[in-house]
Amino acid sequence: MLWEQTGLRWHLYKDRRDLHFSPIAEGVLFPPCPQVITVHDALPLYDKTFMPRWVPYYQYVLPLLIRQSTATVCISEFTRQELLRLDPKLPQHKLRVIPPGVNQERFFPGNPEAAFKRWGLQGYLLMVGEGRPYKNPEVVVRALAELKQAVPLAICGRMPEHERARVEQIAREAGVLEQIRWLGYVSDAELRDLYTGALAFVFPSRYEGFGLPTLEAMSCGAPVLSSNAASLPEAGGSAALYFSPDNPSALAELIHLLHTEPERRELMREAGLRHAEKFTWERSAKQHLELFEEALYARY
Repeated sequence: MLWEQTGLRWHLYKDRRDLHFSPIAEGVLFPPCPQVITVHDALPLYDKTFMPRWVPYYQYVLPLLIRQSTATVCISEFTRQELLRLDPKLPQHKLRVIPPGVNQERFFPGNPEAAFKRWGLQGYLLMVGEGRPYKNPEVVVRALAELKQAVPLAICGRMPEHERARVEQIAREAGVLEQIRWLGYVSDAELRDLYTGALAFVFPSRYEGFGLPTLEAMSCGAPVLSSNAASLPEAGGSAALYFSPDNPSALAELIHLLHTEPERRELMREAGLRHAEKFTWERSAKQHLELFEEALYARY
């Protein structure tokens, strides 16, 4: 932060830059040129114990930075509203919603049989991402305990040992520990096949700035069961089925629905593929460029 306010400022001034774009929620106070910053979420204020060092920055510095920047990109309407809750007096015309895109060169329908050949998985639910408390994996574990049939849950991504131990304890108490499969890190190709072969991709998070894995899963042909919290309904649109992150029974009903109705799975697969096509990086880049032109010509 010290370098941003000194070294970066000096370079912007010395090199006579026309525009400064920051793809994160940081920038130069009192910028010497038009400045556009990006806010992905307000997670430090949602859980102040998770990122305590960032709490003062988001409370006091970020609102000032938004006011002094020419524009701020919010990756979802939810994030935009989070900023307005943080400071209702922020200039709303400076807050522009530009969603991210899904990389369809990496995420497209793969081999649905690969998960069985590689891990012995069949008819499984899939979760991805880092192990953080707000990701809420326990609601999926408790939903498994309410099902009459045993459905495997595959979890891939970086999972700290203490978080894995917590989830396993919940699974042990619920009597479904044997259904949990920890896959750890997987390659892009493996992840693509895991998405494609899954009974459903489950995204139970309590907080997300957008929820890009939703679109990645849909691009690979996976039906999506998503929490209805935060920005996730924006990401999934009408192509996903939603449940409360506090209601394992509602999730269990959705899992049962997909398990017993292959026609519904196919309809969701087709709807998800169509929905994901709306979110491309080309579209996002075009919207950014239009915003940069507006900033350069001082239309704000």
